[in-house]
Amino acid sequence: MKKIFSLLLCCLPFMAMAQDSYTLKFLPQLQQSAWANASNMSDAKLSIGFPVISSTSIYLYNTGFTYHDIFHKIDDTTTGLQLGKLINQLKGKNYIGLGTSVALFTLDLSKKNYSFGVSISDKIDFQFAYPGDFFKLLWDGNGSFLGQSLELGNFGINASYYHEIAFHVSKRFGKWQVGINPKMLFGVANINTKET
Repeated sequence: MKKIFSLLLCCLPFMAMAQDSYTLKFLPQLQQSAWANASNMSDAKLSIGFPVISSTSIYLYNTGFTYHDIFHKIDDTTTGLQLGKLINQLKGKNYIGLGTSVALFTLDLSKKNYSFGVSISDKIDFQFAYPGDFFKLLWDGNGSFLGQSLELGNFGINASYYHEIAFHVSKRFGKWQVGINPKMLFGVANINTKET
């Protein structure tokens, strides 16, 4: 159980990226990159994608703390919990975010100087904002905040679930490539609070 808990905590505190939408646009060899940068053309002549076996991405980030703020080495084999250090370094407003994108169907065709494609996908984006002062008050009590103002009600959620249908067309003109990537979004659910 301790290993599972540690593994879950490892996922929260830092941002690790492979081919997310920001880095994917610079990888024209990958078929999925055309959805992030419409001018990209895949090396494949035909590409078909279905759920589970193509284009599934997950992201998770946290701006408030890192893994090393929670755990530190006591000796070569033991890790100790540093909850006080974590709470004391929280900023005024912190964010935890997660999301996923699952391609339900993609089709890409490439000719010598042209590329065409269609994509149908489901996307979920979730962001939770929380104030550092709230946790500092719980940890330290109110004695260390005498004569000061605290921001305790600045919690917020921004979550969306939607379907996306996207098309792309790109053409090569000598060493230049241009493309267009129109998308249609169909909202399923949204929760948005600025503050509680």
